[in-house]
Amino acid sequence: MRDLQALLPVPGFFLAGTYGIEIQTPDGERIQRTDYTLIRPYLEQLKPQWQEIIAGRTGFCLEDKGWALALHARFASPRESIQVISYVQQTLNQELITDVFRLIKRKKFLEVSSAMAHKGKTVSFLLNSFPLPGVRLLYIGDDDNDADAFETIHAFGGVAISVAQYFGYVRPTGGDYVLKSPKAVRRWLENIPYWF
Repeated sequence: MRDLQALLPVPGFFLAGTYGIEIQTPDGERIQRTDYTLIRPYLEQLKPQWQEIIAGRTGFCLEDKGWALALHARFASPRESIQVISYVQQTLNQELITDVFRLIKRKKFLEVSSAMAHKGKTVSFLLNSFPLPGVRLLYIGDDDNDADAFETIHAFGGVAISVAQYFGYVRPTGGDYVLKSPKAVRRWLENIPYWF
């Protein structure tokens, strides 16, 4: 949330950090959608284990998001990243990766967070808690986690835009759009005021 507040020091916005676990409303109210004291102790248990596993290895980065712990292997060799991520996954208590915790695993990425760290659930929570009657919803996303939010946006009659450079999700039934890159998104957003 602190990072978002620094990036968007503009009043009147909803801010949602760590996939929407923590939310700040336009009037400054802070909402935590789960109890930090239920999440953090397990992450504190995992952190030194993961640090030990990647110690001395090149191309790995451990990111502590407070509500989540993520291992990035973008700059590691493909073979080593597969081995290390598999080894890190073995440190997890599989019984906890259900209703309490969520595991997100990609080719060169692994993250453990609260099960509430879910963009689709967050969008649903916001729209149900703070209804916007008569508003046309628009969601722009650039990675796999945004697909969950796309589904929710569609359920509420909104439009999803994917950023093709990173993602490529296009709703098979049509009605969605694709922008080529983050630069194209910025250009598109800059032009919105001229359309009204």
